[in-house]
Amino acid sequence: MKINFGKIKKWLSLLLLSIYSLCSFSCNDLFSKDLHSDLLNGFTTEFHFYSDKEDSGQEIKKTTKRFEIGSTITLDDLPNYTDSEIKNWKDKKRLSRWKIYRKTGSTEIIDQDITNLFVENVELDLYAIWDTQYKIIYKFQNADLTAYDEREEHIAYGLAGDTVSITPSVNIPEGYESISSSPVDLTIYDDGSSSVEFTFNRKTVRLTFDPNGGSFPVDFISNPFTGTYGAPIDPNAIPIPSKDGHRFLRWDPELPSTFPSTDATYTAVYGGEECNISYADWEGGQSGAKAFSGDESTLPSTYICGQECVIPVPVVSSTNIESSAEFEGWYTDAGCSVDNRLGINSSGDYVIPDTSTGDITLYAKWKYNWIYVDPQSDSAFDTNTGIGKNCPVKTIAEAYQYIKHGDCQILAMSTISNPSDRTNLGNITGDYNCILKNVNTNPNKPLIEVDVSGDWCFRELHIEDSISTYVIKVNGGNLVVNGLTFNDGSDNKLPIYLSSGTITKIENADSSSGIPAFARDVYIKIYSPDYQSFPQVLSAADGVSISSYYIQFESMHEGFEINEEGRLVTSSSIEINPGYPSVNKISLGELESAVAYVVGSKNILTFKVSDQAYDAIKEEFGSKKIKWTLSGEPFTNGESQITGNAGSYKAELDVTALPIGMHSITITAESATEDDVLESIESVISVVK
Repeated sequence: MKINFGKIKKWLSLLLLSIYSLCSFSCNDLFSKDLHSDLLNGFTTEFHFYSDKEDSGQEIKKTTKRFEIGSTITLDDLPNYTDSEIKNWKDKKRLSRWKIYRKTGSTEIIDQDITNLFVENVELDLYAIWDTQYKIIYKFQNADLTAYDEREEHIAYGLAGDTVSITPSVNIPEGYESISSSPVDLTIYDDGSSSVEFTFNRKTVRLTFDPNGGSFPVDFISNPFTGTYGAPIDPNAIPIPSKDGHRFLRWDPELPSTFPSTDATYTAVYGGEECNISYADWEGGQSGAKAFSGDESTLPSTYICGQECVIPVPVVSSTNIESSAEFEGWYTDAGCSVDNRLGINSSGDYVIPDTSTGDITLYAKWKYNWIYVDPQSDSAFDTNTGIGKNCPVKTIAEAYQYIKHGDCQILAMSTISNPSDRTNLGNITGDYNCILKNVNTNPNKPLIEVDVSGDWCFRELHIEDSISTYVIKVNGGNLVVNGLTFNDGSDNKLPIYLSSGTITKIENADSSSGIPAFARDVYIKIYSPDYQSFPQVLSAADGVSISSYYIQFESMHEGFEINEEGRLVTSSSIEINPGYPSVNKISLGELESAVAYVVGSKNILTFKVSDQAYDAIKEEFGSKKIKWTLSGEPFTNGESQITGNAGSYKAELDVTALPIGMHSITITAESATEDDVLESIESVISVVK
């Protein structure tokens, strides 16, 4: 039976330590500290650690350490190279491990590596195995590329005499690149002098500059901006980008003083430039902007490029307006096109967007209740807005651009005579619910003057004029009336002047619109200088019946009126309503006028005689007379001489003495030899004095 004295000794030691511990609280005098130390030493053993074998020829250094008998230890339990004492034993060396040399006091050499060791009550001598240092040196190219002044040393250890293969560190610093990555074999010398060097060059770095919507010179864009890592950057070599309406502030990120370790991009940052704001009224469909009619003191004069700027709704200047104005919006073009209208932010304010650049002109678009027009003025109109008498526009077309839809007025300061202006008067009432009003103080100047050939139409036009002697003067062509209304503030009628050969036509309205030919409350007075030689002043267009409307027209000539045929006739005279006369044998002719005209104090009824009838009368009677009979005394029979030439024969009947009332008239031509009627006309005349 094998007795493990080590374990017995261990347990005895523990027992004695327990006894000692119990007694130490009450009987300190029984045991001393020396006794305590003796007890501990009695159950541990001592290991002796030497820097070298005794026959190594080296200076031997030694330390000891006790281990508990019966325990199992490994290399980790032994002193290592970090121990303050041991790490200073040898220069350029580092403890690698320990080997058992021998039992203490014995001459028998064990020379054994330690893995797991059971501690017995036997002292042991151990010696150190050392690794020798070698250096790995990294050399870095300097900034001016002239040398490799910068260096970094790494200390490594290995067994002296061994050869190691060394590869450059995979963690190459940014900005550098290895000249060679091939491994290098190195023999470790015992004196620690072994070393290996690796060199690293600085990288070539490319910098990209983004103008961010701006521009660079072409030569800068075409040539890359490069340099080696760490080399200084000349800021003067980088041009400042230009961008309309912007001021260059900085690069983002901030431009360093030297080239960075890697390729980098820098973006231009702009802003802060103060730009001017100008204001004008919109051009109203013309070719240029108008002078601003608002109060600029309430508006900003500048804005900061790159920043949103609020533009308030303008207030119309109280010194420049006679009409109420309605603001329609801010625009960036004089024509105020929809695409160029300023946007509105979430608060409902007009804003210059943060993308705007450079000085800017904003155009205010207005609509007015009143708009002044002065077609005959020689003043400059390129800046006028029509908002007051002092700044009238020149054309009706331009006035259209400013008037509001609704109750509004175009105020004419002079005669409207330009063909395009007259054309543009059409439908201003129907389309815009706007009236044309004369504000010219000269009664001898008509509101509208026509001097064209052909027909010219007023369609859906409301006129107000209490000034002009003739509101409309027609020098040529024909005036066509359709949907016309008139108001002079009294019961007077619209005065129209028709020059020689001109007439007024009544035109049917478009059936789809339902517009009457003209309003029933409109009465028109017509003046014609040739009323006797050319009494026709009214006619129909598009199949309109004159008889339905003629009572709304009146002659401006004293003693004359307009009959249902549209002719000027004497007032209080004879009105004839002929039916279709019966015709026997040959046609004598027809009544020339529905109403007799005045010759001195006489009322004369003219009778046209056809060429065929004249020839027959002359052949049969040898005279050139016709006979006529009027009903009622004393007007029984009469005789009239035929006058004129071929194509224009006529006879005149003196009917002055006819009393008021209805009368029948018979005109005959009889044979001289036979009591035979060649032809007769029977009609009815009405005396309405």
